[in-house]
Amino acid sequence: MVTAERIEEIKLVLQSMLDVIQAAGPTGIPSGHFYAQLMGYMKIDQYQTLIDLLIKAGRVQINNHVLTYVEREEATS
Repeated sequence: MVTAERIEEIKLVLQSMLDVIQAAGPTGIPSGHFYAQLMGYMKIDQYQTLIDLLIKAGRVQINNHVLTYVEREEATS
């Protein structure tokens, strides 16, 4: 069973990953290089699951194994 505490931890990890990808700028960060920095903290399947979540959420794009940040469009009302 996934606890609310665990969900909050995962959200923090996702936000941290997103921050790094954003900080890489418009040229992005090679996914393999990014995972190399994280491999002491998570397994490759965990990393890929988190990256897939960011991609599906529309926050990150991947092209030729390079991750780039996607700016959120502000809703105008």
